[in-house]
Amino acid sequence: MIPGSILIFVIVLELAVAFIQAYVFCLLTTIYISEGYHLH
Repeated sequence: MIPGSILIFVIVLELAVAFIQAYVFCLLTTIYISEGYHLH
């Protein structure tokens, strides 16, 4: 059986990765839209 502390650590790590992915996605989308907006 996996100790609870390791389980909590893995869950927190996955949440952190999910937030980082969401942040990067929003950042790249904003840059892409602003670049496209300035070109036209």
